[in-house]
Amino acid sequence: MKTFALVIGALSLVATAAQAQILNFEGIAVGYPFGPVNILNYYNGGTSAAGTSGANLGVTFSPTAQAICLTSFGGTPNCSLASRGGLGDASSANSALYFNGGTPYIDVAAGFQNEFAMFFSSISGLTVRVWDG
Repeated sequence: MKTFALVIGALSLVATAAQAQILNFEGIAVGYPFGPVNILNYYNGGTSAAGTSGANLGVTFSPTAQAICLTSFGGTPNCSLASRGGLGDASSANSALYFNGGTPYIDVAAGFQNEFAMFFSSISGLTVRVWDG
């Protein structure tokens, strides 16, 4: 199994011109610090592997998409050691999206208009592609 080193701190999607949706991966896991938790249908009207539920935004992820705990500025030892050193996007302070193998994808069924943004990092030179259809 190949592990993809892509960590996404937050996604900002504009599904309609007036309604922005932000996926910050906070609340998917229970407590802090936590081990990786599969996102499953957390953003699609269902639950995560931890049993938590989020808003039904019509967004699905590949089966190996996980919420991971970000290491705090002080270096919380029980986390993933992925961190921005306490800096970066404040909308995702404790969690990030991580693809643990397989073919990673994010599907926004309704699409988005005007704007798509994400904060991400990759140590493996991974390419991110956005397309429709």
